[in-house]
Amino acid sequence: IASSFIAYIAPFNSIFRTRLISDNWTPDAKTRNIPLTEGFEPMQLLTDASIIANWRTEGLPADPLSSENAAIITKCARFPLIIDPQLQAIKWIVMKEEPNGL
Repeated sequence: IASSFIAYIAPFNSIFRTRLISDNWTPDAKTRNIPLTEGFEPMQLLTDASIIANWRTEGLPADPLSSENAAIITKCARFPLIIDPQLQAIKWIVMKEEPNGL
């Protein structure tokens, strides 16, 4: 479920993301007898509270959707498409990568 989260969920809003996980992916995993911890949330595997706190000090907004997007950006194997009309993600990426000279 966490890998599907990274690969497919980015373009969707928070409500649709929740429905996709709870109404589609989790029941499908159970139907296929894939072992799954009850109440599992992909963010539990992808990150933790200290990493999210660090992202916030780097300028990431404090809402859960931004944290999910940051987890996707930091865990994906390819460059993600970022649609960012308010430039919040761009500002965060610039602050995050500043120590690397980017």
